[in-house]
Amino acid sequence: MGIVICIVMLLGLSVLQPSPWNSLKRTQHASKFIWFTGASLLGFGLWNLIYGYSNIDGFWMWASIISGLAMILASYYVLSERHEESNSVVSVSLARKAVVAVLAISFLLYAVTLIQLNLGYSILR
Repeated sequence: MGIVICIVMLLGLSVLQPSPWNSLKRTQHASKFIWFTGASLLGFGLWNLIYGYSNIDGFWMWASIISGLAMILASYYVLSERHEESNSVVSVSLARKAVVAVLAISFLLYAVTLIQLNLGYSILR
């Protein structure tokens, strides 16, 4: 399931922050892709939040809860910004930047952990 969560986070990052060098300019995405990304972020974010709260302890509980909240908030931004012009300048608030940063850190944590698991290295417990 970690692979699916990681891919959904990457999709969310591709919509919210398509280019790290020019964050004010949006790229054009198909509306179905934006709906799919927003719905996936919301669904898997809720699943990640509930699963982390009820099933695991320690570091991964908090990582799951924080990444789940970031995915839910990212789905709000993805779905609320879909009506704007595709080439317009996006108003970038501090909260949106924080959500993108937490989502990026969560993606890196999940991706590095999945790579370590596949290579046989020990992971955080």
